[in-house]
Amino acid sequence: MSSVKNTSDSYNALLVQLQITTSDGSVFEVPAHQYLRSFSIEEKDGAAWTGSVVLFDRAGETLEELFVLLGKDRSIKVQWGWDRPGVSLSSYPLYFGGIGTYENQFTEDGVEVTLNAIAKEALDAVLDKKDRSYPAGAVISDIVAEIAADRGWVTEVDGKTTIEPTAVPLTEPISAHNDSDLQFISKHLVPHAVDQDGNGFDFYFARGAFHFHSRDWMFKNEAEASKVPIAAYYKCSRDSLGGEVISFSPEDGALAAAINGGENCLYVSVDAKSGAKLQIKTDKSGVPGAVTTLHPDEGRVTSLGEGNFATIPISAVDADDFEAQVKRRHSRLRSSAYKATLEVRGTHAVEILQFVRVDYITHSGKVHYLSGVFQVFGIEHSVSPGEWTTTFSLARGGVGAVSEQGEAEKVTADKQVLAETTDTTQGVRAERKSKAGQSSDYGRTRKRIRS
Repeated sequence: MSSVKNTSDSYNALLVQLQITTSDGSVFEVPAHQYLRSFSIEEKDGAAWTGSVVLFDRAGETLEELFVLLGKDRSIKVQWGWDRPGVSLSSYPLYFGGIGTYENQFTEDGVEVTLNAIAKEALDAVLDKKDRSYPAGAVISDIVAEIAADRGWVTEVDGKTTIEPTAVPLTEPISAHNDSDLQFISKHLVPHAVDQDGNGFDFYFARGAFHFHSRDWMFKNEAEASKVPIAAYYKCSRDSLGGEVISFSPEDGALAAAINGGENCLYVSVDAKSGAKLQIKTDKSGVPGAVTTLHPDEGRVTSLGEGNFATIPISAVDADDFEAQVKRRHSRLRSSAYKATLEVRGTHAVEILQFVRVDYITHSGKVHYLSGVFQVFGIEHSVSPGEWTTTFSLARGGVGAVSEQGEAEKVTADKQVLAETTDTTQGVRAERKSKAGQSSDYGRTRKRIRS
């Protein structure tokens, strides 16, 4: 895992190294300052990273030559990071991808070439189809380890295996004819793989390594399994946006749930027996207060000092029933999971499935109720000359408290929010749970595009 953390000294020059290997093994070292227009790299849980690189040549001759020489078996290596004292470019993650498709566009200003890439390990596995079969009783994690060894995939990060032992063996034979290994793992192994606690598995490629494990396998604290380490801590407010944190955007449904569970919330009802109007208002910390009873003919008057309220109607028999329902609803909403996106100044400090803490500070100095501990399910890096931003796709499983050691209480988020799995896959996993009780050769020839 990267040792580079998101610190304020990231406000430095951006270093980029770009190499393209053609079919004959020749390597072109592309001066980023001269030809790079932009590139983006996207990593997702359950998938290999993908990306696109846009090059521009005003004269046109150099990129035209590269376009002709690419051939069918071509690859690309991209490495980038902030120019920090004592930190070399080689210490940043290296993205080694196969170029699947490429496009060129000829304009009056020059030639633009767009290269679309995917993790090299994944591309090779997709193109090379095999026949595989395994008997009932075979251990799923052993099958995956065999495939990984056959492919030469890296399966260890920081001394820890990226293939977690599975708890339930195959209950029936499986086989595939002329199928890619990625399809074989996805269709035949992932739906049946569970850990000792019955949790399902994911597989993906990240930073040169292949992963096959439950979601917190790589990052949980072995000494205290109920806690997970926080990879990065982001603190922002309305006045500070545009610095290290560019934007923080919960989804619409999540915003409503968070408002309901936070401050400035008014629950209203009518006593079914007496017809009296009932209301409960949350205090500044979002905790429901006592029941206020109004005469049936009395209307609620809001003073200008109260601000805006989210009004939530509740059907209740009487005041006691109303209060009990509000407390249950408040507890449920405060712990509900929701998705959000966080855009920050470029960083390699966070990896897929790690956890980050985001605290949004209100004008009053309090931590906003939308804050909390989030797990990362997607990372997108966008780079252009001198610019680099990173956007995280996040999911929060409730409000997690951070200890003095900087760890957060592990939260189990709603699977419907965190995992867009099919009903069939969920059913298979539930059934299994019940049964469970890079450096690569850069090429033979090196060339440098003239600068």
